[in-house]
Amino acid sequence: MNNPRAFWHYYQDVNLYNLLFSMIFGVFYGLQWGLIIFGTVGTLIGLLGFQQFKKKEYFLYSNLGYSKRNLMLRAGILNLAITLLMLFIIFLCTV
Repeated sequence: MNNPRAFWHYYQDVNLYNLLFSMIFGVFYGLQWGLIIFGTVGTLIGLLGFQQFKKKEYFLYSNLGYSKRNLMLRAGILNLAITLLMLFIIFLCTV
């Protein structure tokens, strides 16, 4: 796990699908719900999208020392942290 650029590449690929789903959801239900979806269900949608369209890239990450589980956990935790931070900022701005 000495190559953080590889993780960021994975993270961007996963969040491409996540952002599309979350933005569509956010347009219909509001910013807060879009952020909540981004940090929870959207991450799962992003992982499913990556699994469906770029499954073979997991071999590359495996050769770089990243397990599939490790990549998924790190992406999920990072998305959840970003979501909580953004919701906290929105809360501070509305109070």
